[in-house]
Amino acid sequence: MFSVVKPRAKMQETLTLNQEVSVVNRLQEMLVLYDFTYSDERKLQSLYEKCQQNGLTLSAIFMNYLEEIAPEGKNPYTAQQVEHYLRFFFVSEKDEYFVKVLRQVFMSFWDNRFEAEKVMIIIEQFANFIMKIVMEELYLSPLEAFDYVKSISSCKCLVKQLLIEVMTEQMLEEVVEEMSSMINQKGSIWHPEEMIEGVHNSLLSTIV
Repeated sequence: MFSVVKPRAKMQETLTLNQEVSVVNRLQEMLVLYDFTYSDERKLQSLYEKCQQNGLTLSAIFMNYLEEIAPEGKNPYTAQQVEHYLRFFFVSEKDEYFVKVLRQVFMSFWDNRFEAEKVMIIIEQFANFIMKIVMEELYLSPLEAFDYVKSISSCKCLVKQLLIEVMTEQMLEEVVEEMSSMINQKGSIWHPEEMIEGVHNSLLSTIV
C-alpha cells in the first residue's frame, strides 16, 4: 500500500515544485522586461502611504471603474475587497506570492464574466489616474515625480501582461472543454474541416 502511495505523493511534490519554479522564472523575466526593480517596489509602497496621508481614497475610484464595466451593471465586489487588494497591490513584495494573488483576482474577473479588454482599459485608466495624482496633488519635485511615474508605468505593464496570460489560459481552457464536449456528443471521429469549424465557433462564442 505504502509503496503505491509514496511515489504518487513524490510525483505531486515534483509537479508542484516545477510549477513554483516556472512562476518564479516567469516573474523574473517580466521584472527584467519591464525594468521593475526593488526601488520601484519601494516607490509604490511610499506612494500608497502618501495617498493615505492626503486622504485620497483609491478604492473608491477603482470601485467606480468596476461598476462601469461590470456585466449587467452588477459589481460583485465590495469596497472592503477592493481596498484589501489595492493595498496588497501597492505594499506587497513583487514575488511569486504577488503573482499568485493577482492571478486569483484576474481569474475572479473571468469567473464573473468581466471582459478582458474592459479590465485592461480600467487598469490603464487607474494607472493614469495615479500618475495624475503624483503630478498634481502630492507636491513632489519634478525629478521625484518622474521616478514615481516610472514605477507606476513599469508595474502597470507587468500587471497587464499577467492579465493577458491569465485570460488567454482561461479562454483556451474553455475552448478545450467545449471541444471535448462536442466530441463526446458526436461519438465519432471528426473530419479535419469539422474540427476546424468547431474550434472556430468555440473561439467566437468565448470571445463574444
